[in-house]
Amino acid sequence: MSSISPSCQALKDEYDACFNSWFSEHYLKGDTTADMCTNLFKKYQACIKVKEIFSYLINFIFNIK
Repeated sequence: MSSISPSCQALKDEYDACFNSWFSEHYLKGDTTADMCTNLFKKYQACIKVKEIFSYLINFIFNIK
């Protein structure tokens, strides 16, 4: 699945790969302690938030609907 922001796609791909690996190699084998991909998720989430804020500001400034 594609990222909602194309410029964040590389971060999403990296997180997805990490999560899939963690899920199959750890979680499904009973190791439910911590997700080793938390930092990647936070980076991707931050990218999305920055893009959403930027888009909102551009729309607000130029009154685009």
